[in-house]
Amino acid sequence: MDAAAASLNATPEPTTAKASHQSPQAFGDVYREHYQAIAGLIYRRTGDTHVTEDLTADVFLAAYKSMEDYRGQVPPIVWIRRIANNRVNRWVRREIGFRGILRRLPLLSAFVAPETNTSEPRSAALNALLRLPIDQQEVLSAHYLEGLSLDEVALMLAISPAAAKSRLARARDALRRELTHQAKESRP
Repeated sequence: MDAAAASLNATPEPTTAKASHQSPQAFGDVYREHYQAIAGLIYRRTGDTHVTEDLTADVFLAAYKSMEDYRGQVPPIVWIRRIANNRVNRWVRREIGFRGILRRLPLLSAFVAPETNTSEPRSAALNALLRLPIDQQEVLSAHYLEGLSLDEVALMLAISPAAAKSRLARARDALRRELTHQAKESRP
């Protein structure tokens, strides 16, 4: 289990979480502890360093402003990931849409399902991924790029584990169909 996944399992430290909305120094501890995980999540979804910096700052500002509303039902990293995921989804929809993001994303190979031909060009996998609905993009990203378990994906997306499993299965099937469709279109 990687550090990001391990931090999801950690219980929130009540003193730090509770004091964070009252003290910039206490929130600084939350920021330092989770910055890399949140910036990584955002970068893997956007593929742009500058957008990552802007959105990461926006996420932590939003978290700080709403820290008083944080009730501690989930670990702070899960709560902040929810904010980050929502910010990235909004950015995708508002700023560049599905076609524009294609040219800005880094090459990803983890989205090719085991049954899919792994010699498929990476750009085809990206193109297929970006044609999926955002809810399917986010579950694939969380599970395959972030390395989160289905239980952790469910926590992050505020859905049941069964819903996460179902959404992931639908997303993999949709991705497989897109890749197959693209392969057929690219044949002479």
